Amino acid sequence: MKNLFVALFVLTYSLTATSQVKATAFPDAGFMAAFPTKPEVEKNQVDTKAGKIESTAYTCEGEDFVITLSENIYPAELIKKLGDVGVQGILDGAKNGAIKNFETQMEGKYTSTMDETFLYDGKYKATKFGGTAGEVDMEALCIVKENHFFILIIMGNTKAEAALQFVKSFKLIEK
Repeated sequence: MKNLFVALFVLTYSLTATSQVKATAFPDAGFMAAFPTKPEVEKNQVDTKAGKIESTAYTCEGEDFVITLSENIYPAELIKKLGDVGVQGILDGAKNGAIKNFETQMEGKYTSTMDETFLYDGKYKATKFGGTAGEVDMEALCIVKENHFFILIIMGNTKAEAALQFVKSFKLIEK
């Protein structure tokens, strides 16, 4: 009987600890998320004909997965000029680039298991896609909010509890 109580205590504690993961706000980037570990942050700037694109990547590793969340800030005038067709082009280009990079890293052909376009929060153009290459899974979410482009990628065990909590916790916030 004592072993049963110990097992129930451990299970209850584990479930409580897991459900209490709190999201951290990144107000300068315009999102909040519960990274399973402290993310490495890398900032970059790219000069293009259309103007400067600022990029910040947040990366962390779990036991059997990797999460990368990147925020890219495009010149606001460019996004206005491109309109809806151009924004869809950004989403399609990001998806195709992510898939190509994934195939290269995994040394295998990508097989799609999910691909949908929708409005994130009912107002921001977004695409969600996923698949497998070289026996490794990947799921991604791309969102364009005004002149900010977000891409969230999980590679490895996309169904790991910490990875699922991260995805559920990810929210865009007002700056």
